[in-house]
Amino acid sequence: MAIIYKSADLRVSPQAAWNIVERFMRAEIRVFGFIEENRIDGPLRTVVSSGSGREQPELNITVDPDLMYASYTLLETAEWQATHHHAFMRVFDTGDGYCRFEWITDVAPDAWLSDVRRKFIDGLWDDLRRVLETGEEAPRPNVPEAPNA
Repeated sequence: MAIIYKSADLRVSPQAAWNIVERFMRAEIRVFGFIEENRIDGPLRTVVSSGSGREQPELNITVDPDLMYASYTLLETAEWQATHHHAFMRVFDTGDGYCRFEWITDVAPDAWLSDVRRKFIDGLWDDLRRVLETGEEAPRPNVPEAPNA
């Protein structure tokens, strides 16, 4: 299983960062530039890609404000055919008014994590960090379409 591990010390309060995570899980804010639209129906969040209009259902598993922990999984579609996906976002209070943020994803098979996908994920990480640090939605620039599974 491939592991994607991203973490950063952020110059924002833990509550400010957690607020962004909660809003993303409720489909109220775009944290990635490729997202055209977010929709939610119960625990099912659907992300619509800019340009192609491709829809990716994501199942919210846990949203725990006390732990500042949120987890989700991508559900299989014609475009997304990894055999396993589980991701979580977690905010840690560093005790100095700021926070540490982690975004970790397990995905299988290992071969899914190609160099092209790694570059795409690095771009997603840049978007996510920017939104966490500024509180502003990700811009809708010329972001490449997510690679097919």
